[in-house]
Amino acid sequence: MSGNYIGLRDQALRSARSDVPGAPLGRPWGVVADLGLKGGTATIVALADGHASMYFSSGAGYIGGGQKHQRIRDAARIAVEAGIAALPLLESAAVFPLPPAGRVTFFVLTDKGVVAASGVESELVASREKPGPLAVLYLAIQNVITQYRLTQQSPN
Repeated sequence: MSGNYIGLRDQALRSARSDVPGAPLGRPWGVVADLGLKGGTATIVALADGHASMYFSSGAGYIGGGQKHQRIRDAARIAVEAGIAALPLLESAAVFPLPPAGRVTFFVLTDKGVVAASGVESELVASREKPGPLAVLYLAIQNVITQYRLTQQSPN
């Protein structure tokens, strides 16, 4: 596991509202989602200002796509809104373990600290027809990934 990955993930999880320019007062300002993969972990960061990054435990990643691409910026903001909608299902978190393969952990950054929930990825995917708040959050995170992929295919 890359030391850069751990550092970037930790920085995202321990960020403060003051790190996110223009984040609305009194509302969560960010979502960090860890996707447990067979070969490691992917971490997706979405912030209220439209910043979005993807970090992989292998050391690869993309940082700040929302600064360059409106589609990524919009996807990041939608993900934060989905995180806010999921708040009733989240609990306070003081430690941030990586999920095993097949699981997803969501962290929402709030003024009162980080709150979290975890789910089985296959169940989140299966509930697309009638998604609950965690499935909606999962889909929003997947949209951030999709927008990154699309910008890699087309510079516009």
